[in-house]
Amino acid sequence: MSVGKIITEIKTKNGDISSFTQNTNNAIIMSGHSNGCVCLWTPNMTDPVVKILTHAAAVSSVSIDHQGNSFVSTGLDGKMRVWDLRNYKYIFI
Repeated sequence: MSVGKIITEIKTKNGDISSFTQNTNNAIIMSGHSNGCVCLWTPNMTDPVVKILTHAAAVSSVSIDHQGNSFVSTGLDGKMRVWDLRNYKYIFI
C-alpha cells in the first residue's frame, strides 16, 4: 500500500526526461532525454547502468519488446531506431 511518500530522487544530469518505460523482465527503468540519450537505471544505483546516445535530437519515445532483448527509440530528428539490449548496438535505422 502506498501513502504517496517520495522514497528517492535522482538527478539524471542528461537534460529533461521526455520518455520513460520499464523492462518487465528485469525491472530496469529506461529514460529518454532531451540530449538524445537513453539511460538504463536500477533502483539501487544513483548513476545509470548504461547510457546510449540514440539520436542527434531529443528522444521522443522509448519502448521495449516483450522478451526484453531489444528496444525502439524515436527522436525529434525524425528517425526510429531498433536497438539490441544484449550488445547495445542498433539493429535498424
